[in-house]
Amino acid sequence: MLIENIIHVNCSKITVSNPDLNPHSLDDKDMILDIKVRTAENGDINIEMQNSHFSQYLYQRFQVYGAQIWHIGAILIAK
Repeated sequence: MLIENIIHVNCSKITVSNPDLNPHSLDDKDMILDIKVRTAENGDINIEMQNSHFSQYLYQRFQVYGAQIWHIGAILIAK
């Protein structure tokens, strides 16, 4: 499976959150969670799809998201 090969996890369930994208408003698409993955170990992974090229702005934005996720994970582990 493509997702398993890309993120290197075994998936038990994959859900597409917004399968009906309006082709007239693709440029208006904001941060919509597209794919939810449940791993075989019962972990959850959220995969967001983008419809544009990978700009410097998106690169920086994803770095912020990654830092936020890491920070939340560190807090949860510390508890």
